[in-house]
Amino acid sequence: GTQQRYKLACKFSLKALSADTAVQCNSYQEQNKPSWGWGVMQDIAYKLRKWKLRGRVAWFMTEDYQNRLFVYEPHPLHQGLGFTNYYGQGVRFCILACYKPTPEVRIEMKYTLTWQNKGRKIGSGLEMVPGNVKNDVQIQAIFRF
Repeated sequence: GTQQRYKLACKFSLKALSADTAVQCNSYQEQNKPSWGWGVMQDIAYKLRKWKLRGRVAWFMTEDYQNRLFVYEPHPLHQGLGFTNYYGQGVRFCILACYKPTPEVRIEMKYTLTWQNKGRKIGSGLEMVPGNVKNDVQIQAIFRF
């Protein structure tokens, strides 16, 4: 099939506060059957002394899995590249907090909630959960000696 992807992004920063807005659209056509998808992502980041906070809300709608959106999402250190795919119709919330009390200690926590409008399951394989809501929590501590 033929696929086209479009993305528009806008960034704003003011000292310790920054905001990023992105709009992503996809179109996919296979055997004269077109489908499309879109997503709007709003990120806010704030730095305060020993804390770094990042949050995201994303609204998305795709007609099928072939037209899913691939979106970069911040992850704790050493947790992979951080690409997430959105498909179906729903909302995803994400908050990432990093606390560095000393130069030798770093604690990172991430919480995500995905809500899909339709569907009886989210994910696949070992990542699949029943229902239309999925919660994830990641916590990581790094100690340097």
